[in-house]
Amino acid sequence: MIILAGDNEYLIKRRLSELVNDFKKKNGDFSIERVDCKKVDFNSVISNLQSVSLLSPNRMFILDRPGHYDTWTSDMNDLILTIPSSTTVVALEPKIDKRLKYYKDLKQIDKFEVYDVLNGSQLTNWIIEYVKKQMASIDFQDANYLIAIVGNDQNRLVNELDKLLAYDLNISRKTIDLLVEPSLNTTAFKLLDVSFSGQHQQVTKIFNQLIIEKTEIPQIIGAIAWQLQLFAIIKSSPGLTANQIAEKAAVNIYTVENSMRTISGHSYSDIANYSQKLVDLDIEFSDYQINRNEALINLLNSFYK
Repeated sequence: MIILAGDNEYLIKRRLSELVNDFKKKNGDFSIERVDCKKVDFNSVISNLQSVSLLSPNRMFILDRPGHYDTWTSDMNDLILTIPSSTTVVALEPKIDKRLKYYKDLKQIDKFEVYDVLNGSQLTNWIIEYVKKQMASIDFQDANYLIAIVGNDQNRLVNELDKLLAYDLNISRKTIDLLVEPSLNTTAFKLLDVSFSGQHQQVTKIFNQLIIEKTEIPQIIGAIAWQLQLFAIIKSSPGLTANQIAEKAAVNIYTVENSMRTISGHSYSDIANYSQKLVDLDIEFSDYQINRNEALINLLNSFYK
């Protein structure tokens, strides 16, 4: 059995594709079955795993989140012994809680592979290598800038990189600004950046654009809260460099450097106060009928010192 675990959906998907293609070359397309364990009865899955097909002597079963089954998590080692050696089982367990006994049991399996989300220079170097393989170029600074705009979701990064490469094999900040849609976290930073500097018209403009794009208020609040948390981490780490904070917070250095400039005139207690005001407003939204758009804009404008 092969276990593919971790938070990096892109790398898990790529590894699974490699395993499937290799199996197809040797055994054909008809001997592979994928099972969504949240939708299929456990007894049916085990029955199929334990059976032998006369038409396809070698089979591959891809089990998507088998940890959904209590019986599987508690009796996995015994169940594996009942599966024919001609059957290859690939178990996908993304975003699994590493504190669970089940995770520790999975780690004992010989073919246990874990793929964690790439952060910091790892992700930057991955972008540079990806672009290089396409016989194209992007420098370290622009790769960092792309991460700051898009985030660390490699699936989205690949889509954006392919779009940029189709436009120009030399990726630059200019083409990134032209073609790449900023992530919600990036937009939340821009909102706080203009609110901290007292640009009230820009606050309204950026916020209204989010509403036009049908971004839900809870999503906007969540993104602002995430950015304020990063601000708090920076303010609570006066002795650390931007690189060290980026590693500590698992974010891009460009994001940290921009944040440092934005909050230079604000203290840790200021940031904590803003965060509490955001929490209080979120509670008000649940308890009272108020204009949420206007209330959030007013809150953001109150952050100016």
